[in-house]
Amino acid sequence: MGKFKVGDRVEIIGDTSLSSNKPGDIGTITEIDKYNNLRVTVPLRNSYVNWQAERELKLVVEEVPCPNPDICEVIHKLSELDDRWIYKELDEHGRVIGINFMQGAADYDLFLKDYTKNDNELLASLITLSNLSGLSLVRNDETNRLIWTYVTLQFIREDQDYAKAEIEDNL
Repeated sequence: MGKFKVGDRVEIIGDTSLSSNKPGDIGTITEIDKYNNLRVTVPLRNSYVNWQAERELKLVVEEVPCPNPDICEVIHKLSELDDRWIYKELDEHGRVIGINFMQGAADYDLFLKDYTKNDNELLASLITLSNLSGLSLVRNDETNRLIWTYVTLQFIREDQDYAKAEIEDNL
């Protein structure tokens, strides 16, 4: 097992692998093969010739500012299995007091730009679903199950709204 994992933000510091990525580029590790070569996705670079060796990478540590003093910890969690980034705000007791997510894990920069803030409607819905199901928003695997339930309910609601509009149009 290497020193990097999928989802890590890295800087390219060398290129002996003939990658389309260049030294100085910042990207996200999106795949690790069985030989410990790392696919690093860099915006505006080819996505098919972008493999790097570990020695060519340096981990980028980003300070995530807390948006308010009640927030003691901010988490950016990649769920590879569910192909999504999750943003969580935790209070001093470790309770989730803010949440958001972005489906599609490839574009971490978009996640940082548009999804690193609390979505109050999502938080209220997930708290309700958590209370009904007994699943926890603190545990990432259970958070993902709650998000899938939330998304499914959104699709059902949209389908019902569409069906209701169709019925009304035909009356």
